[in-house]
Amino acid sequence: MESSEKLNQNTLTKPKRIRLRFLFPFLLGALVWSAGCSSFSIDKTLKIKKPKPSDSYTRGIAYYLEGFFESAVIELKNVPADHPNFLRAKKYLQRAEKRVEHVQTHEKAALNFRGKKQLLDALNEVEKALKAYPKNRRIHRLFADLNQDIETEFNQNFRKGRENFNQESYEKAKIAFRKAQQFKPEHKPTLEYLFKTENRLLERYQYEGRVLLKNGDLDSALESFELAHKMKPGHPGIKAQLVNTYNSRALKNYREEKLNEAVDDLQRSLEINSHQESIKKQLQQIEKRILQLKKITP
Repeated sequence: MESSEKLNQNTLTKPKRIRLRFLFPFLLGALVWSAGCSSFSIDKTLKIKKPKPSDSYTRGIAYYLEGFFESAVIELKNVPADHPNFLRAKKYLQRAEKRVEHVQTHEKAALNFRGKKQLLDALNEVEKALKAYPKNRRIHRLFADLNQDIETEFNQNFRKGRENFNQESYEKAKIAFRKAQQFKPEHKPTLEYLFKTENRLLERYQYEGRVLLKNGDLDSALESFELAHKMKPGHPGIKAQLVNTYNSRALKNYREEKLNEAVDDLQRSLEINSHQESIKKQLQQIEKRILQLKKITP
């Protein structure tokens, strides 16, 4: 009895499974068909909504408003005289041509500066051109090229300055670091090297001046002290060395009857330090003597 009951249950449930199997392909087909219909309707709508081609006037105005002035000039020049918006097109054409001309002027100046290796001046001209025509691809390429040139020049000068510094060629190092600083004024390593270089130079000029002065070479000593004074005009020690050396040479020239040379030295000494009352009196005495000698000389 139990086996017969199980058999009856199987026979009852089996037809339901068969029905589901048969229904599945029909459902899948219906889904595919509905998807095809929807894509067909989308294609149909797209074809219906396809925009009509615009004329030169519409394209020209659109280019101008988007900032593509060269393209605007090309299109607006082709607007026929019988077009209903011809006068408006002419006004926009003049504006676009003015922008293009302005950019071309700055571009030409930038290329000229670049040829002379005046890269910062060239960059300044390109920035003016970009301000007038921000979407000009040619100017953007030139801007990128100039920045690359500047980076190359900076790296070369910085490397050269560092090499000269390590070789204790401080004059050459200073020149190279100054050039590098022009391209990157806030570059910290350049500023640090420049500070060290100038300090080394200052020490060297002072040391050389003292040695030359000790050896009695007043002319060469004054050259070294003048270089140090040029670097640090307000340095009290350098000013004192310079004044004393000029006064010493003035005395030497006076003893050798080189009165005009003595006057020049004392005047330079007073330029550096005007509070030398005794030197002022000596200068007056020498100038009086020169006048007396001129009267005596036939």
